[in-house]
Amino acid sequence: MLDPTARPKSSERGASPLVRPFPLDASSSLCLPCAFPPVRVIVDEGRSSVMERAEANGNALSAEGSKTAGNLVGDGALVDADGSRSRSTVGLQSTYAWSVHDQRPRTGRSIQARALLAIADLGLHQEVLDFLERDPRVSVVGAVTQPDALLRLANTAPDATVVCPAIARALRHPAANGRAPSLLVVAEEMTVPVLRESIEAGARAVFAWPAERQELVRTIVAVPRERRVSPSRRGKVIAVFGPRGGSGTTFVACHLIAALTDQGRKCVLVDLDGSFADVTIALGIDDSKDVRTAADLLPVMDEMSADHIEDALFRHPAGFAVLLAPADSSTSSTLVPELYEAAITQLAPKYEAVILHVPRSLDGIARVGLSLADEVVLLVAPDVFSLHSARRAIDALGLDEPSGRCKVVINPLVRGAVGAAEVEGALGIRPATAIRFDATVGRLQDRGELLPSRSRGAWRDVRTLAQMLLPIPLDPRAREGVRHRHGG
Repeated sequence: MLDPTARPKSSERGASPLVRPFPLDASSSLCLPCAFPPVRVIVDEGRSSVMERAEANGNALSAEGSKTAGNLVGDGALVDADGSRSRSTVGLQSTYAWSVHDQRPRTGRSIQARALLAIADLGLHQEVLDFLERDPRVSVVGAVTQPDALLRLANTAPDATVVCPAIARALRHPAANGRAPSLLVVAEEMTVPVLRESIEAGARAVFAWPAERQELVRTIVAVPRERRVSPSRRGKVIAVFGPRGGSGTTFVACHLIAALTDQGRKCVLVDLDGSFADVTIALGIDDSKDVRTAADLLPVMDEMSADHIEDALFRHPAGFAVLLAPADSSTSSTLVPELYEAAITQLAPKYEAVILHVPRSLDGIARVGLSLADEVVLLVAPDVFSLHSARRAIDALGLDEPSGRCKVVINPLVRGAVGAAEVEGALGIRPATAIRFDATVGRLQDRGELLPSRSRGAWRDVRTLAQMLLPIPLDPRAREGVRHRHGG
C-alpha cells in the first residue's frame, strides 16, 4: 500500500515531481487508459456516480488514446501510472480509509473475521477461497457461485462479502441493499464498467486479483473492529410460513408481531399473500375504506424510498405497522417479487422486527420472502398431509441448512396426535416449540380480534416463540421497561 503521507521522489534534488495529476475532464464519460495497471478503489457510499466522487475529491481519471499521459491521485498522494509504485485509492474520497492504511501493530486479542465468498468463475473462485482459508485471521463461512445463493446465506452473519464483478452487477438492484454487508469486489481485469457497477452495487472497495490480495485480507480483518465501533442496526426479518392450509400462518404472524410489540419493540408486518389478504381480515381492518396497501407502491417501484413505504403502512391500534395486501384480488397479479424485495430491505433498518406473512405456495414472492428472512418459522399441523407438504417445502427451498435458520413449530398441538418425535423423524428437523390448541382463537379471529395480552394457552406459547426468535435484552433498564409494559 502507498503511504498517503509520502511524497513522490524526484530524479534530482529540488526537481519537480515526475508526474502531475490530470485536470478534471469536462466530458461526462469516464474511461481508463489502456496501460493503466490494476488498482484498488475505496468507495464512498454517499455519492451517486463515479465522476461525482472524483470531482468531490479533486481528482479525475483520464485517458486519451492507448498511451498513459500522467498519473492518478490517491488519498492525497501521487501514484505513477506506469505501475512502478505501489497502488493506492483512486479518485474517490474514502469513508473507511483508516481500515486500509492503518499499518500500526495491533494490540489486544484478535478477532477472526467472517467472510462470505460469491464468485461465479470457478477458477477465480477456488483461488480466492484457497487464499482466504490459509489466513488464520479469516473464517470463510460460505462460498457460492450464484447471487440468489449468496442472499440465502446472509443469515450466516458475515463481516465482509467478497464477490466478483458479475455478482456485484446482480446486487445492484435495490432489493439487495443491506443483504451483502461490507461488499468487497475482486476483479482480474480492472475496467471502468467494473468500477462503476461496483459503486452502484454499494461496494466498499475493489481489489485487483492477485496483485492486491494482501490488501483484501487486511480490509476483511479490519471489519470486526469497525463493527464494534458502529454496530449494525438492521432489524431481524422473520418469515412465518405454513406450506399447507390450516397450519395457522395468519394466526401466528398476527400474534407474533403483537407479542413482540408488547415487549416494547418497533415492528412491522408485511402480508405477502396478495391473492387472499388474510391478514386484513384477521386484524379486523375495514378494506372498504381508503386503506393504503402494497399496490400503492407500484407507481414508485423503480425509485422506492423508505418514505414511500412508510406512507403505505397501516397503523394498527396495538402499536405495530402493517403493509397490507391489496383489497382487490385482481391487483395481486401486478405485484412482483422485486417490489417486496425492495420494501423488506428498506424496512429492516428502521424496525427491530419485520414479520413476513408468507403465502402457502412456492411462487416467486414466497421464495423472495423466505430467502430474505433471517429466521423461518415453518408451521406444521399434526397430520400426515401437513408433514408431507412441509417435507416438500424443505426440499424445494433448502430449509434444512445447518445454520438452524428454519424453526419448525407444531400448530396446533393436540393431545394424542402426531408428536415432536414423529415430526422430527419426518422432516429431519427437531421442532423448536409448539402452540397448543385454544378454542378461543377461532372465535376471536372470526371477529377480527387478537387474543388479549393477558391470555394463557396459545397466547402464552406465541410469547414463548417471540422470546425465542428475538430475546428480551439483558440490559436491566430494558428489562424494566418490558416488565412495565406487561404490568409485571
